[in-house]
Amino acid sequence: MASRATSFLIDAVLRIRKWTEVPVREAARQIRIALASGDLKIERRAEHAWWHGDAATATALWRELERRQPGRSQWPLCLAQAAKERGDIEEAERVLLAARARGVDNERIELELLRCGRMSRRSNAAVGEAEAIVGDSQASPNKLFPAAYHLLTQNQFAAARAGLERLVDDREYSYLARGNLAAIEMLEARRAQGLPDIPGRVTQAQNSILVREPSSDTLIVGFTLPDGTLGQSLNTVQAMLTSKGVNALYLYDSRSILHLTGTDRFGPGYQVMLDGIRALAAELGTRRLIMVGGSATGYTAIRTALDLDADGALVFGSQTFMKRNASFALARSAYTLRRMLDNIFPMMKNLRPEIEARPYRPRIVMYYSAGNRLDRMHAGNLADLPNVIQHPIAGVSRHDCLTAMAARGYRNLLDEFDAGEAI
Repeated sequence: MASRATSFLIDAVLRIRKWTEVPVREAARQIRIALASGDLKIERRAEHAWWHGDAATATALWRELERRQPGRSQWPLCLAQAAKERGDIEEAERVLLAARARGVDNERIELELLRCGRMSRRSNAAVGEAEAIVGDSQASPNKLFPAAYHLLTQNQFAAARAGLERLVDDREYSYLARGNLAAIEMLEARRAQGLPDIPGRVTQAQNSILVREPSSDTLIVGFTLPDGTLGQSLNTVQAMLTSKGVNALYLYDSRSILHLTGTDRFGPGYQVMLDGIRALAAELGTRRLIMVGGSATGYTAIRTALDLDADGALVFGSQTFMKRNASFALARSAYTLRRMLDNIFPMMKNLRPEIEARPYRPRIVMYYSAGNRLDRMHAGNLADLPNVIQHPIAGVSRHDCLTAMAARGYRNLLDEFDAGEAI
């Protein structure tokens, strides 16, 4: 079990890296820029700006490079990534389509276009495209897995299985293929019991999913990641929660700020979202309210559970703190960090003192990969709190623990909230 001491130790290491490694890397980048000329100099300036979270400068420089080198795929891919991180799927798609129209032939561009189509308005066309890829015996694993996964999210189990079975021995995709094949078995069993299918992800076209189950007095509220899932498809998560029906609301945040500035179903504003959840809970006659999140939205699930006096939070590989003084150079995405600082700075806190300060503490159940350093650090931050129950998933080092949990038969995750009351 991770300890709070471990969390402090890793945090200290990160601080040392910020004071030592980051200045060295900054100096090295500046030297590389000074030694370059022409297009290479522009490229390195763009990389430097992106490294610091300055997306406006990076984007302007990538556009200049795209004008000067219209046949290269790298620049539209960079521009599309920046658009996707700010939640602008349509702009990302426009950039990639323009590149394809110029004759840029690149598999990554085609894959990104497929992802944009699945996240935007063309859900029916996306199913057909995915089926065609699965039916192509020459499709690369990089195309095959996203296609099969998309079919799983659309409850097209036979076609999804056909694609995933071709990947069970693939070095890169074996882990994902095996986990999602187990998910299909579980989903087919639920269908055989007469339980309804639900979509596997939320998108711009369908920005929330509401599952109504009149026999249940529990409401689950799931805060999805930017790809519209919880790291695993929503239909799989719903099946893992309970073998019975349960009310559930899954939310999409097109601004990609972890639902902390509001969410598409209820509109802008964190308090507006809380009020909307309360109203829905009252409408459904909810007696037990549980928030669900994965990775960064695990933070949101815990935070909203506190603010709504909910019964609990169920999280997977969850963040438990957000550092206001985090280094852009050490962030997974400097641009995302910049957007968070610009939009939710007051909400970026360590959740531990927030929990300790509350007279009412919801039960918090945390699953995380035992072999993942960052997951252990965040779990260790809450490890010894009496209302926190932790389950490290042994033998898993990937940040995604839900796929391993699906493969290993984890089911009825809500039962843990029957074991006792919130504190």
